[in-house]
Amino acid sequence: MTFEEYLSNMKPGYTVDGGSEDHLIMHELSQRALKITMELNNKYHTKEEIVQLMSELTGQKIDESFGMFPPFYTDCGRNIHIGKNVFINVGCKFQDQGGIYIEDGVLIGHNAVLAKKVLIISTSLRGGSNSDILANECAKGAKEAGHDVELLSLKGKDIKYCIGCLSCQRTGRCVLKDDVADIMAKVKDAEVIVYATPIYYYEMCGQMKTLLDRLNPLYSTDYSFRDIYMIATAAENDESAFEKAYNGLQGWVDCFEKASLKSMIGGGGIDDANTAASHVDVMKKAYELGKEL
Repeated sequence: MTFEEYLSNMKPGYTVDGGSEDHLIMHELSQRALKITMELNNKYHTKEEIVQLMSELTGQKIDESFGMFPPFYTDCGRNIHIGKNVFINVGCKFQDQGGIYIEDGVLIGHNAVLAKKVLIISTSLRGGSNSDILANECAKGAKEAGHDVELLSLKGKDIKYCIGCLSCQRTGRCVLKDDVADIMAKVKDAEVIVYATPIYYYEMCGQMKTLLDRLNPLYSTDYSFRDIYMIATAAENDESAFEKAYNGLQGWVDCFEKASLKSMIGGGGIDDANTAASHVDVMKKAYELGKEL
């Protein structure tokens, strides 16, 4: 696989499997970036030398107007695109596997983190919820990967049923007054959304379906979300237990043409409350999902 083919896979949010060609190239690029940024960060460099090092890191000719106060950190480097008269202040961190584009005349403040904005919605209302435990593990992985992460629980939230009046299609707002307006604003601004749900009667839980119905006002907006994932737990230890819930979420995603449903982590055979943590394989998958978002 060529570097160009790897980048073409990253643009639509292609899932990278451990041990695959994509994963090997990702590791190679990360090691290359580590080597160059160590040179950049660990001794004094003139402006001209910084431009040269950043050109080497990005694989592109960086304009001589570029300026930077190191240290600077990135997990790839080859998918950073920098315009003219750009200045990057001290301590910035870029996660550019999916691409970072900086236009002309941009100043980036110190300690800025350019990473994905991730919203994880835990929809279970159960005490000791197993899907909530996996959601927290996913959030842990995402935070360690450098993403901007918020974990939102529906516990204690007032979420009324959609009444089908469709006034939101005319006004862009729901007539019902509850907690959904605040949740909807978070969904709209997130780049990645992870829904965590228990499986009830081979479907997503009722409060998750109710929330999806109430997000109808987002349909005509300039929403930011692109990548959608699902985490689910079920008492039955069979992959078929998750199919209807996954298909239900697929139906919601299909209504947002800029978004796509990427994958699901399913934890089968998890019944009693507070037992998900003992299922090491599923916990690891939830954590790795967060790391790879």
